[in-house]
Amino acid sequence: MLGAPAAALLIWSDQSRTLNFLGLVLLGFSLAPIYPLLIAETPKRLGAAHAANAIGFQVSAAYIGTATIPGLTGILAQGSGLEIVGPVLFSTAAVLLVLHEVSLRGFGNV
Repeated sequence: MLGAPAAALLIWSDQSRTLNFLGLVLLGFSLAPIYPLLIAETPKRLGAAHAANAIGFQVSAAYIGTATIPGLTGILAQGSGLEIVGPVLFSTAAVLLVLHEVSLRGFGNV
């Protein structure tokens, strides 16, 4: 989870194409396991009786986020330029990190 904000900062710094590419790879590497791990751990956290409903909510929330965040980023970029993509990536990664930490405190060590 700490890799995502660091990777977004690397992209936001826009120092070179190589570093931007490295940041993009690190961002993907950091974020890729989150969705499948959340789905896989849900039965352990909530029990088998509630897992199907919870996974349904997780999937629908993922689809909403997948549609909303890039759409809003595109609207922002249209108004203020592509330079906004770096800050949006960083703020989204930072919010995800905060939500992760809050959920760990709320559910205990998973």
